[in-house]
Amino acid sequence: MHVFVEHLSAHSVTVSGEDAHHLANVLRVHIGDIFPLVETNGWVWVLGRVSRLAKHEVEFTFEEQYRKPVVEHPRIILYSALLKRNAMETVLQRSVELGVDAICPIYASRSVPNTHTANRKRWATIVREAAMQSHRFEIPLVSLPCQINELPSGTAMAVIVLTTQTTDIDLKRWVDSQNKRPESIGVLVGPEGGWTSEEETLFVKKGWTRVSFGSSIMRADTATLGALSALRYAYHTVS
Repeated sequence: MHVFVEHLSAHSVTVSGEDAHHLANVLRVHIGDIFPLVETNGWVWVLGRVSRLAKHEVEFTFEEQYRKPVVEHPRIILYSALLKRNAMETVLQRSVELGVDAICPIYASRSVPNTHTANRKRWATIVREAAMQSHRFEIPLVSLPCQINELPSGTAMAVIVLTTQTTDIDLKRWVDSQNKRPESIGVLVGPEGGWTSEEETLFVKKGWTRVSFGSSIMRADTATLGALSALRYAYHTVS
């Protein structure tokens, strides 16, 4: 498990809060155990050895220091329509494990937002824990929900929209059609019930590519993880 800390400028660091609780009570660390400590807003990580255990704190003494690895895969931004609480949390957790770099929830016509759905603090916790568990070197950013028409168009980012409508392009064909590796890929996935005809028209106006998984209809969370898995396989995303 990677432990994220804000700064690694000294020779030791003390972890508190939920991270310390997880280390002490779930992983049951001992004095002398070694964990990777990753700087959240920097370029380094270190091997940290547990040097002190307290009720709500775990102190690490630094061993070796390293630079974060440089990854050369496309940056993947997930634009996920707001889903019901459990499905949305599954998408957040699993997408981080699959290598997504940023997540932007969107309001779609058929979204069912509620007081639990747009809980950004809980979302941030889920994403952070998933990044720690999957040994990521960065914590993906989760932005505030926005409207589809607020998303940028005409940018250098390649944008694909998963659709259940008839289209000549499936995800594999789209990947194969790229003359060069995109620097960034935006992936739009709709809510249960799919996109409306008005939304589909908007996608065409924005110049985004609509792709399908064929004739089978998937749940929104399944389609999201399927698309991200395919892109990870295609571009070997590791970060």
